[in-house]
Amino acid sequence: MNRKTLRQPLIYCAICGIILGLFCAVPFVNALSITALFVLTGIFTLIQYILSNPNEKPDILQSVFLSSGGGFVCAFCGCIVFVPIAMIFNIFGLSTLFEGVNFIIMIFLSFFFALICAMTNAFVGSGFMYIYNMLKK
Repeated sequence: MNRKTLRQPLIYCAICGIILGLFCAVPFVNALSITALFVLTGIFTLIQYILSNPNEKPDILQSVFLSSGGGFVCAFCGCIVFVPIAMIFNIFGLSTLFEGVNFIIMIFLSFFFALICAMTNAFVGSGFMYIYNMLKK
């Protein structure tokens, strides 16, 4: 795996994270978008990588790396978009909850949420690659 092949799926995941961060602010769609952040972004990254490199089949370590990286990037971009929107429009009472919180603390909270999403997506991505390899045989 070289860096050029990793760039395109991660850029698509960043765009997907921005879109899912916007959808997290919508009251009836937020549960679906958070579920997509936790589960589907790693699979989305793997599908993008497989479609861009049809001759190369990633092994289990590469699939874990790709899905966790995609989940991390998507969740971090989603948090960076969602938190200011939620604070401006007072969604879920976040403007009163984060009234005295520093900007750096908000970045750390977004980082740790992205780490949790990365771990979840690594597990889901490895399961997806296992099923994909079973179906390809």
